Amino acid sequence: LSISGNLYPDLNTSSAEFGKLISSDFVSQFVCFTLIFLIVFYTVSKGVKNGIEKLNVWMMPALFILLVLMLIYAMTKDGFMMAVEFLFVPDFSKISTSNVLEALGLAFFSLSLGVGTIITYSASLPERTNFITSTLNIIFINLLIGLLMGLVVFTFIFEFGFDASKEGPGLIFVSLATLFQKLGAIGHILGAAFFISLIFAGITSAVSMIEPFAFYLINSFGMSRKKALILIGIIVYTLGILCILSSLDSTAF
Repeated sequence: LSISGNLYPDLNTSSAEFGKLISSDFVSQFVCFTLIFLIVFYTVSKGVKNGIEKLNVWMMPALFILLVLMLIYAMTKDGFMMAVEFLFVPDFSKISTSNVLEALGLAFFSLSLGVGTIITYSASLPERTNFITSTLNIIFINLLIGLLMGLVVFTFIFEFGFDASKEGPGLIFVSLATLFQKLGAIGHILGAAFFISLIFAGITSAVSMIEPFAFYLINSFGMSRKKALILIGIIVYTLGILCILSSLDSTAF
């Protein structure tokens, strides 16, 4: 829709169409989920060296370049300084125990600490690798990507006076989709770049979530990578389809 310029020009229409997609369009969700599922599991089937590394070698730089290009354009907008203030000027009155815990949860989630992704990848590193330097590099890059994305997103949110308090899908697929349409031709390009970068980020994150489970089954139960991924794939695909079905209403069938 971004490439063709057919995004919806107002929030009400955009919200209604997004809700319709989630609640009634099983085919689109099924096809997209299956495609991403196949890409992720094909990548993991090749292992860390031949699959995951090769994927990240071109996908992560592409994500970074797209974000930098969008940031350069965002810096020309009035909303950029508002985004900078929103992200970097602290409001200590808003700090609470729940906020700190949420921030810690985000840090654990974004670095995949809870599922042991970093430990899994570290097992594939050369013996002479400096783990402290590698860990600091990972933290820096993760933080940098998050800040770039935040500056881009909130610049356009403030530029058009949209509600920055909306979270998750409502912010990305409703508010941002609408403002990209309002930007005209340049918005079509920015929208396509943004959603492509989102796909890149999603695929690399999904790969990182699957590999630890495959690694565990291979090393703890002596399974081949193929058998481990078949078992994991059945579980993940079943849960994925159930998630899609859970959002559909009775008119979808």
